[in-house]
Amino acid sequence: MTPRKKKPSLLARLFGGGKTPQKSTPRKKPSSRPEVEATPRDRVRAAAVSSAPPAPPSPLERSIREIKQMAGMGEKDPERLALMLSRLLSKERQKRDEDKDKLGEMVKDILRRHPPEDGRSAPPTS
Repeated sequence: MTPRKKKPSLLARLFGGGKTPQKSTPRKKPSSRPEVEATPRDRVRAAAVSSAPPAPPSPLERSIREIKQMAGMGEKDPERLALMLSRLLSKERQKRDEDKDKLGEMVKDILRRHPPEDGRSAPPTS
């Protein structure tokens, strides 16, 4: 049986800690095309392609964009803007009323379960 060559550890192989020979990088061949200077348009395109995707807009930026969009809509078609705003306000009013009713029911439920101990009577239940 022939003796085996001792292999370096996994970490040594991964991080180059052993006596492993370094591989040389092949040299690039010079291109046959002459160098052409990039135009400003080419630089803009390259920057747009290579740049990272834009971050999502912040809540403030979204609000500003929405307000600008509504202003443009108001200039083009004021009736449409009025209709949209009235729908938006009616939804908000309806939500506020539902939340008030829900809070009132929660308070009544708490008072039914735990009547006041100072002698006052609980509000009438409906």
